[in-house]
Amino acid sequence: MAKRRPVEDQEEELLRLARERVDLPAGDLRLKYQSDADILWIGLTENPNPTRSEDDMERGLVYNYEGSTLVSIELLDLYGVFAS
Repeated sequence: MAKRRPVEDQEEELLRLARERVDLPAGDLRLKYQSDADILWIGLTENPNPTRSEDDMERGLVYNYEGSTLVSIELLDLYGVFAS
């Protein structure tokens, strides 16, 4: 039976994969990984309430803004499980 990795290792892996695709600011980041859709949500502020989004589908990124402030980023197909 495979050993379950500690949460810290999982978070480090998620952040490593994210940093390969997008520059992340320093500071506290809130991570939520949705394994069934292979999407990583990264919150840049506490309790973000986005009012608009912009996407970069070529890189599989969605940027969420509250006014003009970037509050979260979504990385689609993080592990490439849905890639052709």
